[in-house]
Amino acid sequence: DPPAGFYGRFPKVSLINSKAEAEIRYTTDGSLPSSDSSIYKQPITMLFGGDVVIRAQTYIAGRAMSPVVTQSYLTERTFNMPVVSLTTAPEHLWDDDLGIYTPGRNSNEGGRVANYWNEWERPIHVEFFEPDGTLGFTADAGLRILGWGSRSNPQKSLAVMFRDRYGVDQLQY
Repeated sequence: DPPAGFYGRFPKVSLINSKAEAEIRYTTDGSLPSSDSSIYKQPITMLFGGDVVIRAQTYIAGRAMSPVVTQSYLTERTFNMPVVSLTTAPEHLWDDDLGIYTPGRNSNEGGRVANYWNEWERPIHVEFFEPDGTLGFTADAGLRILGWGSRSNPQKSLAVMFRDRYGVDQLQY
């Protein structure tokens, strides 16, 4: 609480748990929470401006007891078009061995050898916001680099893949 959306400044975010014996673990870097993640003890406040994604999950005795909840907080801006927030662990994009958005360790552009030339798909969470900040939809999905023309460019085309393995095989919105 409050829900994902657009805010003038970062709100105090409270994580609510219905099981007294469970602890809430959370991250703000896009990665999935684990039993080693920060323990929620008080409302989360950010001392800097900007956008933050909070991912949270309840744990009992080190075991995950709930699905991961992901919410994006976009601050200090207004938008005149819809906004899509894609959340994933940083290594899914930037790691030299498995990141889909980076050249990688053994890149050779002349031979089209780079991580982004592979047909890899990484798990993400996607949120779609209307220009007024209303959340249109939220879902787990996959992310792939799309097409051939932009793969070696700094800005690459992306495809969001809805599949059964992520929980939603198609999206109607």
